[in-house]
Parts: sequence; C-alpha cells; structure tokens
Amino acid sequence: MPVSSCCFNGCPHPPIPNSVKCIDHRHRAKCTILNCTNQVYARGVCVRHGGKKQCAFVNCDSNARSGLYCSKHHVSGTKKRLCTASGCQHIARVKGLCVGHGGGRKCLNPTCDSYARRGGLCRRHKTHNPPALAPTTPETTPIYEPGRQAQEQSAPDTVTTFDMDILDAVFGKTAPDIIDLSIGDDGVDVMTWI
Repeated sequence: MPVSSCCFNGCPHPPIPNSVKCIDHRHRAKCTILNCTNQVYARGVCVRHGGKKQCAFVNCDSNARSGLYCSKHHVSGTKKRLCTASGCQHIARVKGLCVGHGGGRKCLNPTCDSYARRGGLCRRHKTHNPPALAPTTPETTPIYEPGRQAQEQSAPDTVTTFDMDILDAVFGKTAPDIIDLSIGDDGVDVMTWI
C-alpha cells in the first residue's frame, strides 16, 4: 500500500516515487531508534534520543545551546564587555568605551564627522564613493590596449638638488662622489654607481 505522506514526524508532503521521503527530506536520515520518526541530528540519533548534549546544570533536561548550558542556565554577558564609563550599559567598541563615550573611529573622509562602519568609512561614503585609498597610476606606466603595443611616457633621468640632498643624507656624500653621470654610446643619459 502506498504511503500518503513523508515518513518524518509532522511532514505533510507526499513522498517521491520509490521512497518514503518527500523531496524536502530526501537527503535526511531517520533516527535509528525503533519507531522514531525524527531526523538524525548527530551520531545516528535525533535530539530527543541523545543527538545533542544535555544541559550541565543539575536536574535540567533541556538541550545545551551555548557551550555546556541551555539558554536558561547560560551565564550571559561573558563574551561582550561593557563601556567603562560610569553608569553606561552599552557595549564597548574601542579602548573599553562605547561609541557615545569616544570608543568609535571616525570616517576617513576628512569632511565627515560620522563613525566608521567598515573599511574605515561610514555607510554614506562606503556606498557612494569609490575606495578612498585607491592606488593611482603614474604617468610613466606603460599604456596597454589589446592589439596595440605598449607606449611609454618616460622623462629623462635628471639629478635635482633634492636628489643630491637625499644622497647626502643617506650616504654622507654628494652625488658626484657616488654616481657617475655620463652620456652613453646611444646618446642616452647613464647613471652608474661608483
């Protein structure tokens, strides 16, 4: 005789052909305890038959929800710290303070006074602006277009007084003492370390 509904407890859907399970439960296993019509939770049995841990509190028959205890006996407030400002019951964000007491970070946009939500930006600037710290490409980067050769825009190497000041600060010498600036055979400036 064909089965009129799915074999699982309380499921009204009809079974798929050549099965006792409906399409929603076709990949679910049945509890291995005799005459039990519940789904397996763990180790071949349903929650009722030991598939889930019991609450560790004395004489409690509820299932453990968070760690060793049920939701009734779980000690709340152990994971989230409260703001250290006197009398404040808000959750601490940064430096032990809630946002209202200065524990939040400001948006990276210099004209904005809102607090940062994600990526250093507030909601308004995260959704409406491109990334604030996007890398820029210098003019000397080769331009690439499919089907064309790369073109380079490069400035000739010239030594400025700024460059000489840097070399003097780093090496304690000036540019003529450590760099030979000459023109190569092809007419291009050549810098060689001495």
